[in-house]
Amino acid sequence: DDMASMVNVLEPLPVLLLLRLEKLWSATSAQRIVSFAQSLSGLGPRLLAGLSFEAEATHTIEAHRLLAASLDRAGAAVPIVLSDSVFPAQDSRVGMSGRLGALLIDGIGDGVRISMGPDPRHQVHLAHGILQAARCRLERAEYIACPSCGRTLFDLETTTQRIREITEHLKLKIAVMGCVVNGPGEMADADFGFVGWGEGKVALFVGKKLVTRDVPFAEAPAKLVELIKAHGR
Repeated sequence: DDMASMVNVLEPLPVLLLLRLEKLWSATSAQRIVSFAQSLSGLGPRLLAGLSFEAEATHTIEAHRLLAASLDRAGAAVPIVLSDSVFPAQDSRVGMSGRLGALLIDGIGDGVRISMGPDPRHQVHLAHGILQAARCRLERAEYIACPSCGRTLFDLETTTQRIREITEHLKLKIAVMGCVVNGPGEMADADFGFVGWGEGKVALFVGKKLVTRDVPFAEAPAKLVELIKAHGR
């Protein structure tokens, strides 16, 4: 009843309710999450739920998974905002990205709330990067490149950089593959593909479909741009 009253007072603003958890995971923490979820049953639609952790909490993934399951069991149709922070001596590209990425790939999370220092631009950039890596949003060009091997028919590193220079403003997934042996399989979810076809030759793909081949290597980057434009992308 108290929860419902508080939400009604704040109408019509969206409300994010955060349950603060201790640093160490315990049976008490789990029970608090279950009770929190139960208290949200029947509330909404402006309500958001999330968890807040003390410094260096190590149970972020487990706690959010329990929250999602508990909300389902309670019949509470409340969006979840994932929270995480970066602490001294942590690498955000591994710690925070790994934790939030695991949850997003699970299908848990309708929003992301992060804390990692005084520069909000850095926080926003990392948050959007995590969402893109987890395939939740596509906001900038993404490149898929093979690791290169003896079959690679051009300098993969410099070619990928050249393709990046002329396409990085697009919201697309572009594959640069050294040969046609493994390329089409490895780039299966790309929007466009640039694939080595023969000595000094390139094949261009739209998705998994081969659309042109035997393109002279020197002309291939420009031909890729033409192909992207032709498809309105």
